[in-house]
Amino acid sequence: MSPNEIFDRALELGAEAYQKQTRLNWGISVCATPIQVGKGLILGINWGGGGPRDKYAYGSQDKMPAPEEFQRGLKKGDYGFLIRSKSYVKKYLNVDIDSGKFNYTNLCLFRSPGQKDLLTEDYESCFETFKFLVREICPPWIISLGTGNIDRLRALIPTFSPELKSIGRAKGCNDKLLDTPFYCVPHPNAHLSKNDRDGIWNKVFPGKSNQHSVV
Repeated sequence: MSPNEIFDRALELGAEAYQKQTRLNWGISVCATPIQVGKGLILGINWGGGGPRDKYAYGSQDKMPAPEEFQRGLKKGDYGFLIRSKSYVKKYLNVDIDSGKFNYTNLCLFRSPGQKDLLTEDYESCFETFKFLVREICPPWIISLGTGNIDRLRALIPTFSPELKSIGRAKGCNDKLLDTPFYCVPHPNAHLSKNDRDGIWNKVFPGKSNQHSVV
């Protein structure tokens, strides 16, 4: 499938899941970057949605973003968590966040003002779409920026039971997810000392500083 075909099918699957629930009115999104087959996949938890100022309104994505759209958003500060992770992603995965040469999506495609607004079944509803994206993109790795995805993935995949690594207050893991190398590190907004954050990245990527080729 071409990147546009992958996006269109993922949007169809996501819309089907979204229409089965009746609580949310914030729409869905599939990706923040263009679909790039064979590139690594950065995984978040969920998309933001409209808050009180927006009267809780936030539309659904209807087309795959162009590279320049993502880069404009990055420069505007729309993806601060990626900017705060860029030195680590470059060091351990040899990927330049500014280039946009990676895939970015979330485990739950539904928009919401906050994670607390989402239920377990919302993640379950979106999981088929996530599996489809992984299957079609064939990323050489998946990295979750946020350890909250570990518990959610355990609930979705009974056989998924990564061994947690820890240093100080920081936790993370490396394992396989859908037959793909999977890494999980604390969210860049987590309140951690630099030593703990540096240490957990080192533990999650033992001996792999700058060993990955650019993908």
